[in-house]
Amino acid sequence: MEDYTMKKVFGIAALLLALAACNKETEITPVEQPSDSKGITITATLAPKTADAKAVADKGDNKITVTWAKNEHIAILYDKDGAQVADATITAVDGTTGAATISFTVVSGTPDNTACTLVYPYSAAKDDKSGVKDAATLLSAQDGTLNANLDVRVGAGTIRTTTPGLDVTTQPAAQFAIFKFTVKNANASATIDVKPLIITIGTQDYVITPASATSTLYVALPAVSGQTVSFSATGSDSKTYTCSKDGVTFAAAKYYQSTLKMAAYKQLSAATAEDIGKVVGQDGNIYDTKAAATAAGTQAVAMIAYVGNGEGLALALTDEGGMTWSTAKSTCEGKNTSLAVTGGTWMLPSQDQWKAMFKAFGGNEAKCDGLNTALATAGDELKKDGSYWSSTPYDGGRAWYARLIDAQWRFDSMDYSLRVRACLSFTATRVLAEATAEDKGKVVCAAGHLHTAKTAVPAGCTAVGILGKVTETGHGLILALQDATAQTWNTINGWTTVTAYAGTTLKQLPAGALGSLTSYTTLGSTAVSNWCVAQKSDYKAIFVNLGSTTGDSEGKTYDGNVNAYITTGVGGTAISGSYWSATEGDYTIAWYFASIYWYYSNKKYSSSVRPVLGF
Repeated sequence: MEDYTMKKVFGIAALLLALAACNKETEITPVEQPSDSKGITITATLAPKTADAKAVADKGDNKITVTWAKNEHIAILYDKDGAQVADATITAVDGTTGAATISFTVVSGTPDNTACTLVYPYSAAKDDKSGVKDAATLLSAQDGTLNANLDVRVGAGTIRTTTPGLDVTTQPAAQFAIFKFTVKNANASATIDVKPLIITIGTQDYVITPASATSTLYVALPAVSGQTVSFSATGSDSKTYTCSKDGVTFAAAKYYQSTLKMAAYKQLSAATAEDIGKVVGQDGNIYDTKAAATAAGTQAVAMIAYVGNGEGLALALTDEGGMTWSTAKSTCEGKNTSLAVTGGTWMLPSQDQWKAMFKAFGGNEAKCDGLNTALATAGDELKKDGSYWSSTPYDGGRAWYARLIDAQWRFDSMDYSLRVRACLSFTATRVLAEATAEDKGKVVCAAGHLHTAKTAVPAGCTAVGILGKVTETGHGLILALQDATAQTWNTINGWTTVTAYAGTTLKQLPAGALGSLTSYTTLGSTAVSNWCVAQKSDYKAIFVNLGSTTGDSEGKTYDGNVNAYITTGVGGTAISGSYWSATEGDYTIAWYFASIYWYYSNKKYSSSVRPVLGF
């Protein structure tokens, strides 16, 4: 964390709520009320703050401005035959003076001069009425916005019932510091949109989850003195960002502005082919160089040598030495205890895994020149005059090895001593360019990753649609999670024709027809068509692929099985009603689908549109 020499002005006397002070000028003036069996009602006037507006606001003047707001609630905790709570409501705010009027009722028979605790807001009081909730509870559901829930404060007072009124004996004091964090990259040259931001103090994590990824977050934190505060966040680019600061001290009732200079790391599970040649830290993150891993406080242990079809391989940076085949296997597997890596499993690479790593760097099945060039900058090269065991047996007493001096695969006795280099195996993120028919129903995110069907995408990813069709050539269609703007078929037919995707003819939506859909021309590194209306045959294929059991003689249409892919986990909007396809019937009619049938209608009628992305 950087820039901890921050402005500490918090408006209205450092965030004090000013329910009342202990002098005559700010005393809460009671209005006498008759008591009855239903309780004693107390009406009081709170000292002025500012105009009737938002409870908490940042006006860009390096302060947090706190103002009363009508209908806010304060908990008045007191004892009368057990713990009691009175709900004090702000009934009015004087538009000229800013003074607020509150009203609350205490139980009939409450003794005069009964001690009480004031808790603001009302929701911050414990359910058992014994006091204020602990910090972990109060700060557990922050969304990064500036709102009254950040402004938690506690005071003390005395309830008068003979002459009904409230005397404040201890001014309500803010319980937390409020921060305005601006998230930037390591050299502060650009902001980073993140969701979530996790702040760790000691053993306590405070998770800040904004509605959408953002670079500016308001956060309330308990006061600390001389502690280490660590930050981690998932960026909108799916990378993991971290930073930390030792010896941090900040106080309650203060406002701090801080720039978080966060270095980007991607976890192994998010690796793609673009990460080949990068190093893996023992913490399971991917780093550009060995030095970058060291700077981040972890040990570089392997170099990514292959990523494809959901599998990743990272080769250890050094040899294990020379040993027999069985010892080689146990030695590599033993690293899972001696050098455990988050998200990866150490093993002796198989023959196919060795070949995949050689080929990923331009070599043949046993030519290591390209792999060695990359290893030279990350660790130790493979020995060109050496032979390396694979885990693949040839028969009961012999196993395959790579003889690098002449780039050949040979087999020999398992009792011979050959060189050993461990391999880290991990599950990698599959991307849209790798999609096959087996991926139908998976969620596609804006980064072009394929995610498990009917589940929420990881933090930092934005769900785009459901993979509905994949051709033998690896092209296909992605069904939108929500409708575009309703149109007539004649309007749709006038849109740009697109034929370069999925072997079909699509009608591309113009910007004004997208509704709330986001425009896309790429998902990750894969080019897409932007949103289009598909043909009748395309929609039928999508519905079949997503498990539809509903339709007529013309083909399948949508049903609950299809909508389950759209709504479950990713929160899309179910298909409901009638939708145009791009397929013409004749001169005056065109095809549309509804919940149980395909039919045709006059082209001039308006109907819903559920578009697709071609890739």
